[in-house]
Amino acid sequence: MGDLGAAALAEVLRNNKTLLAVEADGNDIGVAGWNLFGTAVKRNGVLQHFGFPWQDYDYSGNSLHEDQRQWFQRILLDIQHSLHANRAQHPHADAALYFPHMLPSTGPKPSYLVGLVQVFGGVGSWEGGFVSVFG
Repeated sequence: MGDLGAAALAEVLRNNKTLLAVEADGNDIGVAGWNLFGTAVKRNGVLQHFGFPWQDYDYSGNSLHEDQRQWFQRILLDIQHSLHANRAQHPHADAALYFPHMLPSTGPKPSYLVGLVQVFGGVGSWEGGFVSVFG
């Protein structure tokens, strides 16, 4: 997916108020992509979980100079701070992640896996990796 795909996903996250969790690790996303995610999560205000990018951190972190690595770490820490603030604002929102059977039986249901075609429609080719979006 790389930074181009991350830019598309960040645009979705920036304005979406129903997604609760995203896992995007293992997609060769660099510092620029994670920086876009950080801005999007801060603006989103609802997202409860964004998995730590262990594989992407190894992918990008190994080739960075120390000051760039510290910047990357700061971005990841800022994402976690934003998620913490979101959870404080919506303390029961993450219950849908763990107890989906307790959602109301009427009204629209959140989609638990949004297809890549929907999320990345029109963005170049996508190879490997996995993105799951829950909400």
